[in-house]
Amino acid sequence: MKKDITEFFKEECKKHRLSMNYISDENDSRDTYLIHYRGRSILGVSTRSFYSIPKSARKKYFYPLLKRGLMRAMEDPKHSQQVVINKRLGKLLC
Repeated sequence: MKKDITEFFKEECKKHRLSMNYISDENDSRDTYLIHYRGRSILGVSTRSFYSIPKSARKKYFYPLLKRGLMRAMEDPKHSQQVVINKRLGKLLC
């Protein structure tokens, strides 16, 4: 788990009342951070994809994706039950 990734998303999660799970992988570049709202998936980010975006452009890049994912999760009934399963995936971070 990378501290700079969690700090980057924690402030957005607090602002929009979102939750974030960390799903580890044997390969560190494939660790996944899953952002969701009441069990509805909004955005999934791997460590590799996060670091492929320059630090100065991350906020401009991820904010529209969060808004789009949130709007899509609330409107689409098929999309609504993606994360709700019997057991929790990964570790709940916020």
